[in-house]
Amino acid sequence: MTQGGGRARLVTDSKFRATPAVGAAQVRGRRDENPTMGCTFHACRSRPATRPRPRAAGAALTTHGAAPPRLRTPTVRTATVRALIVRVLLACVLLIFARMAAAGDGALVLERAARSVDAWPAVRMLHDPDAALDTAAALAARDRFVRPDGPTANLGPREGAVWMHTTLEVAANAPAQWIARMYYTTLHDVVVTVFDARGRPVHSAQIGAARAHVERSARTRSLSTVLSLTPGARYDVLVRIATPTAVLVPLAFVQPEAFVEE
Repeated sequence: MTQGGGRARLVTDSKFRATPAVGAAQVRGRRDENPTMGCTFHACRSRPATRPRPRAAGAALTTHGAAPPRLRTPTVRTATVRALIVRVLLACVLLIFARMAAAGDGALVLERAARSVDAWPAVRMLHDPDAALDTAAALAARDRFVRPDGPTANLGPREGAVWMHTTLEVAANAPAQWIARMYYTTLHDVVVTVFDARGRPVHSAQIGAARAHVERSARTRSLSTVLSLTPGARYDVLVRIATPTAVLVPLAFVQPEAFVEE
């Protein structure tokens, strides 16, 4: 049963209880009281639009909801490793410069890694035909020494005496003991003298074939003598040779372990 004139209508059904029909005006009124009503079929105009929250000062801008990248700060361990690497590189650079300086003035570098060092590249020689010079005079005449221009380790036949000079640069990591040796055992008179940086003699040995084997400082098959050197120090080595044979001088400075293996 219904009534006109905009008043409420009563709808009856045999299966349902009579309920009052709701008019459009009443629906709008209820929607105003409850804004969420009717959202299934209508856009909720009364719901406020969601606005983005203001970004705090200094906050990182994110994209697609991803978290901003975090900057990794160096830890104490990383800083220690970097400092160690810098120190190692600096030590290598200093070692290279030291070797360059030693090579620049013709010094022969003795270091732990070099078990046997050939002296010929650093040898300079002075011919003393009258055999008039002693070790002090020969050391004072170092400016007169020249590089040999003949075959390697071969000065040929010489009258009188021949002096050989070599500057040694002992590395800080080098062992203290070295052996100066020459394989050519027929050289008659050979004297090896070592001077420190102040020009003071610190070692002298006669190792020629003219000396009896028991009288030599080192009783070896080759002509040799044991040197006690200070790591980090610098030395001048003079070798005087007087012999009627050809002056063959395969001089080398060898560590004791390598000398035994030879």
